Amino acid sequence: MSLESRESIRFDKHLSYVIDHIKSGFIFFDKDGKILYFNHFFEMLFEEIKSSKDLNFIEILDLNKSILNHLVTQNKIEFTKTLDIRDNNVLFNISITKIKDNSDKVFGYVIINSLSSMEKQVDDLLIRELDTQTLINDALIGVFMVDKKHRIIRTNKTFCKLLGYKPYELHKTYSWTILNDYTKESIEKSFGHMENAINSVKTDFIKKNGELLNLKVMGKGGKIKGEPVMIYFVDTFPKG
Repeated sequence: MSLESRESIRFDKHLSYVIDHIKSGFIFFDKDGKILYFNHFFEMLFEEIKSSKDLNFIEILDLNKSILNHLVTQNKIEFTKTLDIRDNNVLFNISITKIKDNSDKVFGYVIINSLSSMEKQVDDLLIRELDTQTLINDALIGVFMVDKKHRIIRTNKTFCKLLGYKPYELHKTYSWTILNDYTKESIEKSFGHMENAINSVKTDFIKKNGELLNLKVMGKGGKIKGEPVMIYFVDTFPKG
């Protein structure tokens, strides 16, 4: 177990065993972001953690130092971020939580889940038909789905918030009304055989207030309850 004894942090042995065997990266950190404890999965992702005594999770996850300032007034921060893992770009969900009754040393913890690829997320959603709406609603990435007429039939909270819409305002709206670089003709031509279509581009989305937002979007076709659909995942992590 990757527990730094010099920090004199004591964890219940059963809790430590569970944390060390979950399929998510897990760390405890102090008020300065210094890593006090990391589990086996986190160590597998970030091998450099084994060779340093004073690693900070801000540096490891390539985050802005202002994250720690936000935790002074916020109990939890969640977002998605692409990280370079051994020369591969991997998409992660990252959750940073402040411990309410923190000790003198432990300030909070980070849970990081590898999404491996947008394609895997899309496949999971299409395969697990009964759980599709729940999975979409829980996703930290923006998600919207269109039917064979390219009308938006499902969205999630992240996507609606991103464009400034309420879910009902987007329902049955044609996809080309929110995609600045595409027309009705170009979409119908590109995705005529929707169930077999796949694409990944960076494009401008049109927000409700008319502003343009340039984001990476991956779309993949499939079938739900026998009907062709196209589901899109939008990388919402701010660039720059």
